[in-house]
Amino acid sequence: MAPNERQTRRILVALDASPSSLRALQAGAWLAASLDAELAGLFVEDEDLLLAAGLPFTQVLGSFSGDHVSLEVASLEHDFQLIAQKMARAVAQTASQFQLMHSFQVLRGQVNQRLIEAAGEGDVLTLGGSGWSSRFKRMGASAQLAFERGRSSILMLPGGQRTDKDTLTGSRLVAVYDGSPSSDRVLAILLQLLRTRAPQTVMLLLAGSDSEIDTLKGRAQAVLAPAGVDVRYVPLYSATTDDLIGAIQASGARWILSAADQPLIQGASLRLLLGRTGLPALLIR
Repeated sequence: MAPNERQTRRILVALDASPSSLRALQAGAWLAASLDAELAGLFVEDEDLLLAAGLPFTQVLGSFSGDHVSLEVASLEHDFQLIAQKMARAVAQTASQFQLMHSFQVLRGQVNQRLIEAAGEGDVLTLGGSGWSSRFKRMGASAQLAFERGRSSILMLPGGQRTDKDTLTGSRLVAVYDGSPSSDRVLAILLQLLRTRAPQTVMLLLAGSDSEIDTLKGRAQAVLAPAGVDVRYVPLYSATTDDLIGAIQASGARWILSAADQPLIQGASLRLLLGRTGLPALLIR
């Protein structure tokens, strides 16, 4: 194992039966196959919704009738069971397609907290519609909390109806490298992807001078050379978040690969990056 490389144990996909979470399952399976990891599905029964269902005045809008109907605990429990069964089948079928070890788990609790607790070091928590506001391509509550408080790496997929193969698989990558220990782990993950999938890759080198850029390029080439795949290196001098976003957009890539603690993507900058690019982002810890 290369320096700073942590074995990726599981690709943990948050599932809720929505089309976007099923797309996240496909992307997670591709990543699991690429990193020789287990594909793990997770469905969280929303405890807050169950508590609301126990109140006599709680109503929801019927999907087909358009009428307000009472929300009952027994009915909600039944719906949870049906969703869990459907998601378990989807995980098994997807794992079979990619020839992966797989598991499926049902937890009950506050959804965001359960997701954070379930994903530990060595996992990649994969969020589709559960983590995004799909209409506006914003980072949602689950994704934001997992990024700020979680221990795992995160794969965030945008919402909406994009289903093309390039979006669901990392066939064209842009990686961000600044020489920090966490970005060295990005190199380790990228090396695995290059060995197994040989994606077209652009590497953005973040530094303040030509000599620093040359040093970063040399370190990256030394790590990635065993893959035998060409990587295009692009220097970014004293870059701002806007500079980084512009370079990612210009790269033509369809996935972003970065350290989760990269200074240019913290707080509102991460929301800006995800919203303006609309690309999946694999953020490594």
